[in-house]
Amino acid sequence: MPRFDPDHGTLTLQHSDSVLPPDFAGGAPATSDLSITPDGRYLCAAERTSSTIAGFLVADATGALTPIGSTPTEAQPCGFCIDPRGRYLIAAGAKFNAITRTRSIRTLAR
Repeated sequence: MPRFDPDHGTLTLQHSDSVLPPDFAGGAPATSDLSITPDGRYLCAAERTSSTIAGFLVADATGALTPIGSTPTEAQPCGFCIDPRGRYLIAAGAKFNAITRTRSIRTLAR
């Protein structure tokens, strides 16, 4: 999570997490999209090489991220959206021009 310094207009990296599933053994990662749920509790990231969506829990006080898992989605996800209630995630795949609906971000347990 970057820290913003308003006096200098700069960001400083505080921490980073992988968006790849733990068992992934393919090529170089290629994250394509990020989105946060309307309540600010979850961050999701599309990863094109593994064709997955990774989920992270966002800490209230610090904004720190805790990985909660990932789920397969369309081949090479190029974008996704989260419904206004934060219950569904809909991802579009670039490779086969299809979409996938994931029932709940909270079910991305590893």
